[in-house]
Amino acid sequence: MSGNGRGLFLDLDGTLADSVPALRQAYYDTLAEFGVQGSDAEFDRCNGLPLVRVIDELRSAHRIEPDAQEILRVLAPGILRAYAECDPRAGAQELLTGAAERGLRIAIVTSSVEELTRRWLVRHDLESFVDCVVDSVAVSRGKPAPDPYLRALTETGCEAGLSLAVEDSRAGAESAVAAGIGTVLVGALPPPDAGWPELRGAVTELDEVLELLAT
Repeated sequence: MSGNGRGLFLDLDGTLADSVPALRQAYYDTLAEFGVQGSDAEFDRCNGLPLVRVIDELRSAHRIEPDAQEILRVLAPGILRAYAECDPRAGAQELLTGAAERGLRIAIVTSSVEELTRRWLVRHDLESFVDCVVDSVAVSRGKPAPDPYLRALTETGCEAGLSLAVEDSRAGAESAVAAGIGTVLVGALPPPDAGWPELRGAVTELDEVLELLAT
């Protein structure tokens, strides 16, 4: 791949940023504040969804009485700590450098918010590679709807069929695939009967994606 409508679209949490362990802990700590026991399975189901939807689903599932703003107040410090402490995933610098050298437009498509995303990118000297950030408030429907990736295609001027998305969650993969973008998973491929959309493959480290950009 090289320029001319070609793009590389990356999720943030768990994909470009190694933030999921800290966010998982923030989830557990927040539910504990309301007397609720969380689970890894529930966190994984919520991974990739916009924060507003996550909070609504947790309130409903656990019958938490305080409103969404109160839950966000308890959750916010853990989220901020996650971004302050987490590093880029292995191979992130190499992938962004290689994609830029090939002339690809690069977008971050995230269920986080743009301010936190850009602050994290600046902290790790990655912002100069990024052409745009599409966050959870940029569209009316977040992941798993295709809207975030469709917005990224519009903002970058890229073509879906010539571009590649990198995700770590089912919600994110569904969003990218629904937008017509070939999608690579960071992590092990799910079993065929798990209900995931069709993926182009999986990588362990981000610099492995460079091999796919050459095809």
